[in-house]
Amino acid sequence: MGDVRSKGTNIQGILGTVGRVHGEPVRARVLASIAGEAGEALRLGAVVSSGWYPVAWHDATLRAIEETFPTQRHVVRELAYEAVKNDFQTLFKVVSLVASPNFALANATKVMARYYDGGRVSVVEAREGFVHFRFDEYYGFTSRVWEDVHGGLAGIIDLMGVIREPFDVLGAQGAKAEIIARYKRA
Repeated sequence: MGDVRSKGTNIQGILGTVGRVHGEPVRARVLASIAGEAGEALRLGAVVSSGWYPVAWHDATLRAIEETFPTQRHVVRELAYEAVKNDFQTLFKVVSLVASPNFALANATKVMARYYDGGRVSVVEAREGFVHFRFDEYYGFTSRVWEDVHGGLAGIIDLMGVIREPFDVLGAQGAKAEIIARYKRA
């Protein structure tokens, strides 16, 4: 089975967040250090938000970010969190008015298909304050890409206006992962 493809918005969004959080010169330094075809395409402006690209290009971008911030262990997770909070703040305020956090999280599995072409997400269990997600067949995912998913999911939960507890991340290696998200009402 082939590797999953990543939406261009994933790549552009994380780079934009680097610029917003750390400044344009740092974003330019990250962009200059992205290796291979991904770096060439990005520097030529050939990666568009609506396009689909090899998940390896997403990973190359995340690798360049990690190499730019070698002492920040979870820099990718933190930037993904900031990207989601910035991009979806208004949307989730509206959603939280009409849906419970559990309903919104259980249906968030559909959101993955907007950002990754391939893979399957299922909700193993969902109850008030608890959602157990299972991710399968995300071929080509690396620990960096899972860190990005982890940060994005944390951002979504925080936008729902609840108090998030630390996640249990089970086996986020390769094509499979399980994430258990716990929260309580604010």
